[in-house]
Amino acid sequence: MVEALKKEPYRLFFPVGILSGILAILFWVAFKHNLIGFYPRVSHANTMYFAFMWAFVIGFLMTAVPRMTGTDKAHGLELFIGCALIIVQNTFNILNYSDYAVFTFILQLFALIFFVGRRVLKAGRIPFEGFIFMPFAFLQALHGIYLGINQNFESMHLFAGEAFLINLIFGVGSRLIPALSRVPGGVLPKLPQPITKYKQYFALAILLNLSFIFQNQFERASLLLRLLVVVYFSVEYFKMFKKPTTLGALGIGLKIGLLFIIAGYAIKLFNFSNIIATNHLVYIGGLLLVTIMVATRVSLAHGQSDLNYEIKSKELVLVVTTISIAAIFRFLAQSEITGFSITVSTYVLLLGLFIWFSRFLLILKKLNTPDPNRPKNSC
Repeated sequence: MVEALKKEPYRLFFPVGILSGILAILFWVAFKHNLIGFYPRVSHANTMYFAFMWAFVIGFLMTAVPRMTGTDKAHGLELFIGCALIIVQNTFNILNYSDYAVFTFILQLFALIFFVGRRVLKAGRIPFEGFIFMPFAFLQALHGIYLGINQNFESMHLFAGEAFLINLIFGVGSRLIPALSRVPGGVLPKLPQPITKYKQYFALAILLNLSFIFQNQFERASLLLRLLVVVYFSVEYFKMFKKPTTLGALGIGLKIGLLFIIAGYAIKLFNFSNIIATNHLVYIGGLLLVTIMVATRVSLAHGQSDLNYEIKSKELVLVVTTISIAAIFRFLAQSEITGFSITVSTYVLLLGLFIWFSRFLLILKKLNTPDPNRPKNSC
């Protein structure tokens, strides 16, 4: 079992992530029913970014980076530290110890930097051009930590949460999303390709990250720049409007996720609504949905499951639908925290995560009875 986790750490971290996501959502349920004595905005965001989404990030990278670079699989100590820090992160957020949660994230970040950096240096190369976004993701997270230490939690979540995740999605997704969307010419990150466009990727990474750095000083200009970069990247590199060879639920989910990110930034640009509500369009409908779709392929490809699931599965359609509804109703809730719309969003999102997790557990169960005649898939 331990050897299997070293080879495929997603088996450990994806369940931890789902359970952390459920905890983050239940903060609001507990607050509504007076079960906690504090306003959980910071704890909720910390848990969402630094436990829920973080578990999926570290699970994916610990599984994929050794394959991309042809280097060592994860060590048992790395798995233990990664998982233990997520549990500590959740614990501090339950106790509403925000300062300790920030310190824990420092440890989480440096553990991941060490894991990725050690293997990239050993390989002596980056796997593909999109990896150029990775250092920017880490720098944004470090910037966010600095702001969190100074009690500026809203800006911390902008940089260490949103900017960090956008950089990762753009970086790894530049190769992964076209392949998962089944557009012609899509190549999986594991397969070697000549690195010829690093200057273009570097320029786009600079523009994207400048749009975060200068947001407080030049909000409209920064949001416009980010919107333009996201739209250009989605069309040019994610092939969002390119006709797929096979149209499936997973590909549709990825496109919907990208559209939510674009819509959220467009709405923020023109100040059409409450900023927190609009942020949730980007987070739930965009970042979360894209992450769950990528996690679906990872679990299917490594879990001895038929990849046709991602094309025809009614379960996956339901997951995409529930997450999308949750994002829309959270947007409709605007500034309310206990009304009808926020309640619908909360329970529909819980339903979507439960449906996805149920399927994931079935895949893990199937791993215990391997079929030697089944060809190996690649994520």
